[in-house]
Parts: sequence; structure tokens; C-alpha cells
Amino acid sequence: MVRSGVTAAPQPLELWSTGSNPVGGTVVENKSGLRAEQVPWMLFPIAYVLKRTMVRAGVPLSEPQEIPSNNPAAVIVLAAGAGTRMKSRTPKILHTIGGISMVGHALAAAKGLHPAKLAVVVRHERDLVAAHIAELDSTADIVDQDEIPGTGRAVQQALEALDAQAPVEGTVVVTYGDVPLLTSELLAELVATHNADANAVTVLTAVLDDAAGYGRILRDASDGTVLGIREHKDATEEEREIREINSGIYAFDAAVLRTALQSVTTDNNQGEMYLTDVLSLARNDGGRVAAVSTTDRWQVEGANDRVQLAALGTEHNRRIVEGWMRAGVSIIDPATTWIDSHSGTGRRCHHLARHPAARRHHSGA
Repeated sequence: MVRSGVTAAPQPLELWSTGSNPVGGTVVENKSGLRAEQVPWMLFPIAYVLKRTMVRAGVPLSEPQEIPSNNPAAVIVLAAGAGTRMKSRTPKILHTIGGISMVGHALAAAKGLHPAKLAVVVRHERDLVAAHIAELDSTADIVDQDEIPGTGRAVQQALEALDAQAPVEGTVVVTYGDVPLLTSELLAELVATHNADANAVTVLTAVLDDAAGYGRILRDASDGTVLGIREHKDATEEEREIREINSGIYAFDAAVLRTALQSVTTDNNQGEMYLTDVLSLARNDGGRVAAVSTTDRWQVEGANDRVQLAALGTEHNRRIVEGWMRAGVSIIDPATTWIDSHSGTGRRCHHLARHPAARRHHSGA
């Protein structure tokens, strides 16, 4: 499922045209005639917003510039949920997709940002989950969530644990241990936008064809910033036409996050500390709340039961198979060929296929 919360609009598209570049990047031209040589597309999500800002200011990108690092000060991965709908003795985030646990995928995406600090919040089946995380990354800080429920409390405890080592300053990214298709590239785009626009909070949103059941994003029509979220049950007919929803994945300014969490309470119907409350608190304090929106809904989908796990596994495998075919590997029947994330193949490999009878299934205990 996609988590509901509060978000804001992406920036309008610039009136630029794109041309070829013989040295391997692309050339971007704006209406004033300024030209800037961009980095190759594989680095595009990380550098785009910073370079866009420099071009706007008329700064030639060929001159040496001091650009602040987009590496976040910390990434916090929330992995404390019980996952009861999975109906399994195995903790939800330890179920695998493509031969890697869901939390393993989440940690890989987080580490791709090269954060100064990485924390994982645990609670359900704590010892089993903590041991698995330590195997994946011995440098990750494992934080235990107490009896106070809610994502706000989980983030608060993680931030307190990291602050105890040294005060966290800069950007803090919050993500989840059950979102296995999220990529480092999309997170990097989130962080780059957050830093370039000096936001208090930047939310990752998704655009769905059918947003029924999810919280809708309410935007300021004048500048596209976040006004709030309207849960489906409370939305008007007009608001229910909105297709953009909140993924629950954020980039925060550490100082804003730290201060706002002190005002978040459990005074709500669920008795939980909601992380989404930070957004309205930040906005009320004069901070800018904005969003990066993706049309790739799979990157923000979580798995709460085995049906969702199987769907995510199928999509993950489709992307791996397609990647190998585009790299020159002939696959006779992509629909029945399953390839693990760790798999490799020789340069001369022509055919990869697996009979449907041997197809892998996510059974689990």
C-alpha cells in the first residue's frame, strides 16, 4: 500500500530545450539563450536541481563552483511494524523479493545516498530483525522503539539516538523497511530538490490512476507548495478527483524535524504520534513544504500481505529481466523467467529461460 500523508507540488517545467552533446552529456538551453552542459543522464537525478538553479542565475557551469553536498546527514529506516496481515512467523520485512529481504532492499537504497549516519528503528521480533540488519550493515545504528506508537515517535527516537553521538545537522531522510522497489536515484532526486529549494520538508508523492482510499494532496494554487492532506473519508467530491497521494517518504531539515517532534502528541483517534503532523507544524512556523512527485508508483508501494508481496516480486523480476534483455541477453519467455537480484551472466549468454513449473513462488513460513 501507499501511505497517506501531506505533500506539495513539483516545480513547473522550465522553458528549456534539450540538444545533443558530443562529449556524452546533454545540452540545455533556456529562453535567454544561456547554455549549460549537463552531466550524463545516469547522474541526472542527483545534479539536476542544483544545475537548474545555477543556470537560472546565469552562472556558466564551466566555471568552478562550490556546490553543497547532497549526501544527507542521516537516513532513518522505519522497520518496527508487526506486519500481522502477512500471517507469517517470519517478520514482514524479512520476507524476500529477488533473493533479498525487503529491508535489505531498503538499506541498499538508503546507503546509495552515502549518508553520514544510518539508523533503523525496530520493535517487532526485535532480536531476529536486528541480527539480520547487522549482517547486512554492521555500521547501521539499531534503535528500539518504545511503547509509544506511531511513525513520529519512531523518528523521534532515532533522531535522539543519532544526536547522542553528535548533533545531526542538515538533511534527514525517512523511509521504510517494506518498500523494496524504491531506488537510490529517486531518493537522490528528493534530497537534491530539498537542498536546492531550502525546504523545511520535502515529500515524495505518487500519482495514481485510482487514488481511492488514500490521502489526497492539497496544494497552494499560486506556488504549488503543500497546504495539507485530506483523507479519503473526509474529502469532498472535488478533492477525491485529486490523483496525487503521499508516499510517507520525506526529506527533513534536521532542526525543523527536531523542534516539530517536540510538539507532536498522541491526541488523535489512533493514539499515535503521526509524523505527518510535522508538516503542518513546519508550515505554521514559516517553513516551506514541497514535494517531488513520481509516476512510478511501484517505487513507493509497500507490502502488507502476501498478495502485495507477490505483486512487488513480479514487478521487481520484470525489471530485472528487461534490464538483462536490454543489455543483450536473449530470454525466450520473460513471463516465466525469474532472476535473482544477485544474478550475473557471461557476455556470450544467449538464452535464459525457466519452465513455468519451476517458477519461484513467495511461500514463506
